[in-house]
Amino acid sequence: MSNYREWSMRDEFNPFNTLKILRHADYWSNINIEDGKIFVPPPIAVTIDPANICNYSCIGCNAQKVIAENKTVMSEKWMNELPQFLNDWGVRSVTLAGGGEPLMSPYMNDFFAKSSDSKYELALITNGYFIDKFLMPIGLLTKWVGVSVDAGTAETYAYIKNTDVASFNVVLKNIKKLTSIHPRVTYKFLINKQNIEEIYTAVMIAKDLGCSAIHIRPIGLTWYETDKKQIFSGEQVDKALAAISEARQAFEDNSFKVYGVTHKFDKNWQLANCFEKCWATFMYLVMEPNGVVSTCCDNRGNPAMQLAKGLGSPWEILKYWGSEAHVKMFNEIDVKKCPRCTFTLHNSAYENCILKDKMDVNFI
Repeated sequence: MSNYREWSMRDEFNPFNTLKILRHADYWSNINIEDGKIFVPPPIAVTIDPANICNYSCIGCNAQKVIAENKTVMSEKWMNELPQFLNDWGVRSVTLAGGGEPLMSPYMNDFFAKSSDSKYELALITNGYFIDKFLMPIGLLTKWVGVSVDAGTAETYAYIKNTDVASFNVVLKNIKKLTSIHPRVTYKFLINKQNIEEIYTAVMIAKDLGCSAIHIRPIGLTWYETDKKQIFSGEQVDKALAAISEARQAFEDNSFKVYGVTHKFDKNWQLANCFEKCWATFMYLVMEPNGVVSTCCDNRGNPAMQLAKGLGSPWEILKYWGSEAHVKMFNEIDVKKCPRCTFTLHNSAYENCILKDKMDVNFI
């Protein structure tokens, strides 16, 4: 569909438009790794993986390898120390995600309590099954919540999540509870071959539950999958884009938005890493259990993206962030071997707009 739009024309300035990275041009300009000088400001955003365990085993999960090889949770010490550390370091946003299912950590209540006075903005990505156990802290402390549902019927949900059909309604009820107290809950829908026919239904359900948006994007290959064959046929891509457009026309209004995010792929939903280097290595950090710190959410478990491991305390990160080892890792990353890149447009915008000034930015 050559005329497909990821979002409505009057909704260009939305949370899923990654050109927002240009708002952080001042941050990029402060990075200095040339002429023997190394200075890297604190990361703009940090993702915390509280648990490498999950109650599901979803098709397309990019953490399957991590969970299979290292079923564990982040220690009580780390969960208690991270809020103060991230606050003092000057991190601007923190997302609780995974890894596995973050709400399966036994230390979530302590983390929420210690984040109550933080300067950073907090978000949560969850499968939704345990939301009711943490309803009030999630409602009070998070700026936004993404719930990965990926289906429009209980049967497809059970198949994709490798669970029972009853779990679908558990999650929908939890979403409904959360939307009653939280203004920004997004229904997340990862397109695969099994659920393309349910896009329209999922959009309808998301609106009925009181969600502020639905986020739809195609599944991608993981970093450890060596077979780079095309996942979707051209017919399947067209069918999905048509369903998104039709659902937007039917259900979108001022309080509910439909986002079909595809700009991180090419027109056939293959990889589209159109940049030379992974500059996001200096703006983003993933904190995993067992003192593992990496710089890419799409490469969980990939040793090449681990900045440090076996750290005893969050404060030890400061020995590695902006170090020669950090720069060495950056220089050795081969972006052509990367999977779908969450930060593809961030990297491209930095290279073309800031490094090369192709937009003549001073001529506004």
